[in-house]
Amino acid sequence: MAHILAVDDSNVTRSLIQLTLETLDNIKVDTANDVERGLKLCQQNRYDIIILDYMMPDKTGLDMIDILNEQHLQTDVPIFILSSEIDHTTKEMAQIRQVRAWLKKPFRPQMLLELITETLKDVAKKRTGSN
Repeated sequence: MAHILAVDDSNVTRSLIQLTLETLDNIKVDTANDVERGLKLCQQNRYDIIILDYMMPDKTGLDMIDILNEQHLQTDVPIFILSSEIDHTTKEMAQIRQVRAWLKKPFRPQMLLELITETLKDVAKKRTGSN
């Protein structure tokens, strides 16, 4: 079963992500409403994909990536960023952090499903060592 974490301060966005992803077979979705709770979940669980809102009240999604890296948590996990703001500098900072995908809010559920499915195939290949 694939395990996915979605961190977003919007209840509506978290619910939409969860409802969208749970249409796939063998998916478990955990959600958090802020970076602090997301970090706690990352300390307690192993995730296959992490989806982060870029702009949250306490810290940004990129801040969370930096903290995960500093704590050596989930360092090889593909990360998606969701944001209503997409500026060139922020996207460059995300690329430096090896963010797998940047999705503009409001996101299209079908696009998210396609990205998740493709990424989970890549994760499975890495784990089995196949190309």
